Amino acid sequence: MNIFNEFEVLEPYPAIYIKSINAVVISDLYLGLVELLTDSDVLFPKFQLTEIKENLEIIFSEKKPRMLIITGDIKNEFSKITWLEQKELLDFLDFLSETLKEIIILKGNHDNYFLSIISHYPKIQLKPELVIKKMCFIQGNQKNLDISKFNVDYFIIGNEHVIISSKNKSDMQEKIPCFLYGELISGEKLMILPTFSKLSRNITMNLMSQKDLLDPLL
Repeated sequence: MNIFNEFEVLEPYPAIYIKSINAVVISDLYLGLVELLTDSDVLFPKFQLTEIKENLEIIFSEKKPRMLIITGDIKNEFSKITWLEQKELLDFLDFLSETLKEIIILKGNHDNYFLSIISHYPKIQLKPELVIKKMCFIQGNQKNLDISKFNVDYFIIGNEHVIISSKNKSDMQEKIPCFLYGELISGEKLMILPTFSKLSRNITMNLMSQKDLLDPLL
């Protein structure tokens, strides 16, 4: 499936491939979230990082990208880096550095105290936004963002964790991650990526009112 004839959805994974820049784009990993669940007395298997790496290995072997773009929230904690976060981040960044020529992480609101870690990885950059070939990649939920300063055709963002909800033939509620895309009033195209983590909270787009949406672009 292609969106806007520019972005290839890498089914069944919540990721896109952009041929014009030879890049895979994902969003919202929340590494370290398992630790938070465990501290809350929830017995949860530590599959998150293993599954993320396995899925990316498949994607990288198929598309052979030069670059990975992560549109924010690679870690979970706001105010610190926990022991498990640091352990998982180092493991994950080692994996990426061994595989790709360039990794760009767009700083999300969870990605505090992260610069000291990536400073040891010359292939990895942490940026507030990325503009390349008429495309702007940002984390989303930037309340004072002035989109008029970007001379682009596309905005690609994360942060919203969009899903849709519907009932199946047995009247059971099904919730399905999705890519949300459309056109802004100013004419630019907008695409919101689903989260690459199965553990994050989600926003059920078709059951929400506009005032409940987080991102000003919506």
